[in-house]
Amino acid sequence: MCVRGCVFPSARLARSWAIHASTPQHIRKIPEDEERSAERIVTLASQYGRYGYRRIAALLWNEGWRVNHKRVERICRQERLESTDEAAQTGAVLANGRIMYPTPS
Repeated sequence: MCVRGCVFPSARLARSWAIHASTPQHIRKIPEDEERSAERIVTLASQYGRYGYRRIAALLWNEGWRVNHKRVERICRQERLESTDEAAQTGAVLANGRIMYPTPS
């Protein structure tokens, strides 16, 4: 028995795994423009090095992209993009849109 188009027979699995029936039903949908938006976020982060994810999200909205600030934050974490405000306290240097931290001597 499959509920709401799920891949797993939820009731049977829930009983055998001793979990709630709704647990195996969630399947993450990756947006179709994920790669394009990630490329644009990296471009904006390298162009505006001191901008954080919220400001980049606002720039994307002004360009016509309909992206959530949480999605921009997740992509920034995946691409290892950080605001240089935070990095400036540690003496980091911005190189090609990415933060390069000084090595301890």
